[in-house]
Amino acid sequence: AFSMDRLMPDDPVYMLFSALFSKSCAEHRQSFQSTKFCPAPQLIIRHIDVVVNPRLVKQYFTRAEEIEGLRRGDNGCSSIPSLQHLKIPHRKSSKPLWP
Repeated sequence: AFSMDRLMPDDPVYMLFSALFSKSCAEHRQSFQSTKFCPAPQLIIRHIDVVVNPRLVKQYFTRAEEIEGLRRGDNGCSSIPSLQHLKIPHRKSSKPLWP
């Protein structure tokens, strides 16, 4: 079973995904073999829905932990550097699934 939650525009997750999606737009060829390029599209994001499937989320994090454990194994790899600057707080309706 899964659920869908609509994010509010002031939600940090909404702001992050909205910015990432908008910034991913790039200029493109006017036609298939054209040498002329058109500017990147200007998008309006009307809403963002989060699809939640607890069973798949649990499988994802289990596999991520396994990969991290293998990476740190006997091969001498150090920890992955912190991504603190990308961290956003979890929403009220969601429970943290990752330490």
